[in-house]
Amino acid sequence: MRMKKFFLINIVLFAFLSIVSAQITRDEANAIVLERMSQETQFYALYAKEGVQKEMTITTTAGEMIELDYDCWVYYIKYVNDSRYLIVNEINGNLLDIKTKGDAGPDDLDEWIIIIINGVHDSIQILDGWEISKSKLNIEINPHVCDIYFINTEIGFFVGYWGEIYKTTDAGISWQKLNSGTTLRLYSVFFMDENTGFASGRAGGGYTEDDNNKGSPFLKTIDGGKTWEKTFFQDYIDIRCLYFFDNLNGLSIIHTPLPSSEKCSIAKTSNGGINWTLIELNIYPTYYNKFYCFDNIIYISGENQKIFKSKDFGNTWETIHTPLPAWYYVRNMYFFNENIGYIDGISNIYKTVDGGLNWKIVNFPFSTFGTFHFYDEKEGFNIVEVFEYEGGDFPTYKGCIGYQTYDGGATWENSSLINSYYWVLTYFTQSDLGYGINFSDFFTIKRKNNQNDARR
Repeated sequence: MRMKKFFLINIVLFAFLSIVSAQITRDEANAIVLERMSQETQFYALYAKEGVQKEMTITTTAGEMIELDYDCWVYYIKYVNDSRYLIVNEINGNLLDIKTKGDAGPDDLDEWIIIIINGVHDSIQILDGWEISKSKLNIEINPHVCDIYFINTEIGFFVGYWGEIYKTTDAGISWQKLNSGTTLRLYSVFFMDENTGFASGRAGGGYTEDDNNKGSPFLKTIDGGKTWEKTFFQDYIDIRCLYFFDNLNGLSIIHTPLPSSEKCSIAKTSNGGINWTLIELNIYPTYYNKFYCFDNIIYISGENQKIFKSKDFGNTWETIHTPLPAWYYVRNMYFFNENIGYIDGISNIYKTVDGGLNWKIVNFPFSTFGTFHFYDEKEGFNIVEVFEYEGGDFPTYKGCIGYQTYDGGATWENSSLINSYYWVLTYFTQSDLGYGINFSDFFTIKRKNNQNDARR
């Protein structure tokens, strides 16, 4: 199956319930698809038979083309309560099948692959000069997606609770489920290139018992995720925050058991994850901790108001003491480059411009980091969630507010409250392009060329 070109607007594969003729031409089928392209708001998938070389082209209303290889014409739509699909013979146009059934495609699914297509993209106006689109993922996945990583602007992966690994090769328009070989929770994913990648997770908790008593899983692929080699570490609770410098040398955060709790440590490997050496630097046990790496320089936040810094790819580490009060900790951290960084210390936000040697309190109009990102040293933004108590034990989510700066954080502008935006995991493959995911929502955020240049 190959997808030559897709577009980031609606792709609708309609049910064709109005078709009554025994035969239908390709052009007639395409016309029905195009008629519905601007009307539908659900999410869709295309079933296509594997191993064939026949091709169909649909020209969109925007003048762009989709080209797909498959044996028959198959259009599929998923609704909330049912699903319908149409199969038409590629050669003679005979209508082979049209059905309504419970969330399934052709009967012989073992011979078919599923290409998942995002539905209508909602445009979200929360940041000036940035285009944010939201689309629905037609994916049966536990909502707790644990990590997302993009190799480049097109190829990306995310991992989830029950050993799920999904891959996109078209910037998130379609996703293919990979066979990880485990149902244990996967917390981290990292790829060196299109072929070599790693994933890791937590011991126990799988919905099958095959791997539950083996320890923390570490997975490696050398064929882009088609197959995975599994290694288990009996003495670890979980392995998180993978970062590799090459195919052999990498870092992670490893949780090990204590009598009444657990310990979080930096760990280093020099043989591609076969063995890990724990470094005696205590890391605060947060799910959102990560390594910030700039060539040989690495930062990560630790316990007791500390940050750890390495200048030699993690072989040796120095401790950076921050000005946080003794009863607080580094809740969030963001480094733009090896010199400029920000930390959320709960009571205040601090900035350094010399690699952590000195820190200064900055008066930002927000108290924590949400989707916090800088395009360059001056232009940045933060999208934060807003909650309010309306009775009951928990606050109610009201929406998000976007804050923008064009002078390195000296001043900020903010949007109105937007209730259509909620972003948990984010990965920026380059400074002007990022991807995010939350439950079944997939986000693309892209800077509009030169629109903000005059403001900086």
